[in-house]
Amino acid sequence: MDVVDAFRAAADSAIDRHPQWGDPALLATRLSWAIAAVLHSDGAGLSLSSGDGLRVPLGSSSEPAALAERLQFTTGEGPCLEAETTADPIMATEAVMTHTWPIFAGRLLIETPFRSIFSAPVAGVGTMDVYFTGPAGCLTVPVGDAVLVAEQVSAALSDPRHVRTIENEVTTGDAGGRHLVNIAMGMLTQARSISFPDALAALRAHAFAADLTLEQLADAVVAGTVPVGDLLP
Repeated sequence: MDVVDAFRAAADSAIDRHPQWGDPALLATRLSWAIAAVLHSDGAGLSLSSGDGLRVPLGSSSEPAALAERLQFTTGEGPCLEAETTADPIMATEAVMTHTWPIFAGRLLIETPFRSIFSAPVAGVGTMDVYFTGPAGCLTVPVGDAVLVAEQVSAALSDPRHVRTIENEVTTGDAGGRHLVNIAMGMLTQARSISFPDALAALRAHAFAADLTLEQLADAVVAGTVPVGDLLP
């Protein structure tokens, strides 16, 4: 069985293991699980590029994988963002991450079991992250196989039957907390008369200082427990 057939089989078997994943709204979650299975990793996730430095998490194979994506977005650095920028697969061992993205690596190594990441662009969607608990596990991924898997993911999420799935994920599922970040940014731009990029930078600075994810901080800002005036300029 080649990698394409193996991926399709894994995506189908995911519903047997997790019947709720048959819901079209959870397609990206099911695909993430299949990615992890076929590439023999410890987790995987898919995210949508939405411009202005923002990203939308579409689905993940597990909560640790979802947290790893949130940490990349919170710190504004990591292999996922690099793969999006370069449009090339990125193999990020623990040593590479610690040297290249020290803020992200510092939190990833403490808050998740993952020690290396393989990130690759997904045409028309964004990126996929494949997580490993081994410090060099990402080096075991056959790049050709990963590219074929990414093509399958792109085709599945671009299928007209599932395009609305991506639209729905913007405010639901893994992306619900990310939607609050947009709201918090809007509140900050109005209160401080600053641009959206500056608002995002201010939120990131405060999240870093408070050891929070952007989603956690945004939830507190929207709820009013962290006043907008307390955020760093």
